Amino acid sequence: MSLRRTIKVFAAGCLGTCLLPGLGATATFHVSPFGSSTLPYDTYAKAATKVKDAVDASSGLGDTVFIHSGTYDVDTTIDLPRGAALRGVGRDSVSLVYRGNCPVSAQPGQIK
Repeated sequence: MSLRRTIKVFAAGCLGTCLLPGLGATATFHVSPFGSSTLPYDTYAKAATKVKDAVDASSGLGDTVFIHSGTYDVDTTIDLPRGAALRGVGRDSVSLVYRGNCPVSAQPGQIK
């Protein structure tokens, strides 16, 4: 028997590339059901269609993965790199649907 769970990912602040003092440019990645899945997933048009693909492209510290409105099936563990953030774009409009145990590995505060 498989266990089905849904994670709601809530809205974040502005979209765009951030700069952290002393660390240089950070990267922004997008996930959308309508993206072309074209690396580096840096625009809505090039967005990954799978959350794991965008998270795997992130190197960590200061990177943000924006998940646009939609429902995403998760069939494998997603390991969010330390220092990266996972953000939903649009309040209550993003759902990650998965089966199994703890598919997202993240530090407190990384997922909003």
